Amino acid sequence: MVVSKARGVFKEDKTIGVSSDADEIERLYRQGHAWIRKQLGLPDMFEQYSEEEFERKAVDYFFDHIENVLLNGTQIILNQHTCKILGGKIGLVFYDVTTLYFETDISDDLRKTGFSKDGKHAQPQIVLGLLVSEGGYPLAYSIHEGNKYEGHTMLPIVEEFVKKFGLTDFVIVADSGLMNTKKQKIAG
Repeated sequence: MVVSKARGVFKEDKTIGVSSDADEIERLYRQGHAWIRKQLGLPDMFEQYSEEEFERKAVDYFFDHIENVLLNGTQIILNQHTCKILGGKIGLVFYDVTTLYFETDISDDLRKTGFSKDGKHAQPQIVLGLLVSEGGYPLAYSIHEGNKYEGHTMLPIVEEFVKKFGLTDFVIVADSGLMNTKKQKIAG
C-alpha cells in the first residue's frame, strides 16, 4: 500500500498487493518501485539499473529537483516568520562560517582538504556559511568547497539574500576576517 499525507491527513494512493511468498513479495516490491517512479516522473531510463544503482540514481534525481524547492520554499518561510517575529523588518543579520570534516581520505569536487577549524587539516571537509537574524533565526546558508577561503563566502550569500527579499537598511555582524571595504558597500 502506498500512502501519502497532505494537510495532516493520510490517504491511500495505491494498493500494490499482499503476499507471504518471497518471490511474490519481490515482484510486488518491484511493482511498487515502478509505480513510485512513475508518480515522481522519473524517466524510464531508471528501469535498466540494478536496485542499488536505481536507488543511487533516484536519490540523485530527488536532490537535483527537490533542492531548489526546499531551499527556496524554506527560505521564504523562514524570512516571513522572522519578519513577523521581528515586527516586520530584518534590520540586523549575523554571518559566520564553520568547517565540517569527513572521516575519510577521499576528496571530491566539494569535500576538499583545507584550513580546518577542528584541526583536521588532512581530512576532506566542506565550508558552511550561515546567515541568521537577531534572535538566531536562520535566514540562509551556503556550502562551499573545503579549500575555499572563508573570507570569500559571505558576499555571495548576503547579496543573494538581499536581492531575493529586497532587504534594505540593515547591518551585518561578522568576524572581522570576513569584513572588508568591498563587503561593507552592500550594507551601505
